[in-house]
Amino acid sequence: MDSLEIQTKKVLLAGLYSKNPSNPSISKLIKDLLFLSKSSQSNTYISEAAQYIIAHLKLGFGYLEHKELFDYVLLKSGTPADYIAELQKMNSCIVLNKDRLRSIIGRWPASSYNSHTITSAINEIILHVENDDLGTYNYYTAKKDGTYTALYTLTITADCTIFNDVFNNKFYRLMKK
Repeated sequence: MDSLEIQTKKVLLAGLYSKNPSNPSISKLIKDLLFLSKSSQSNTYISEAAQYIIAHLKLGFGYLEHKELFDYVLLKSGTPADYIAELQKMNSCIVLNKDRLRSIIGRWPASSYNSHTITSAINEIILHVENDDLGTYNYYTAKKDGTYTALYTLTITADCTIFNDVFNNKFYRLMKK
């Protein structure tokens, strides 16, 4: 279970990433905390930076993109080398295919109030990713009263493709086959 500090940082980062998934927010945030740590006698800023890194990873983003920066902060914060090695394996990119996408989405009850059938949603997501259709696309299941029971957002930018399970606050980085 995540600590309250990690959970809070996940919410903050999720808000930043939902605005612009390719935004280099994590590296800027970590570098700003490192700058502040230089003028402080305590390890507070380094510890905060390490927590943001772990929150970033728990949201489904990869380690290797910022490996050098993450390694430096985690080592400086006293994180054991074997734990860092485990973190480096977390949240690798997902190669897009129908079966993998179906397993990420999970339960999709049949209803005329849904945005799509599960088959049409999966086919459309794959088509958007393969065609590099820049933009944001929503897929949801809903009750008769219009309340969402599940919500997924696909965001395609020039730099990356992010599939967000909004209700479970999970992010997946999708890659073409």
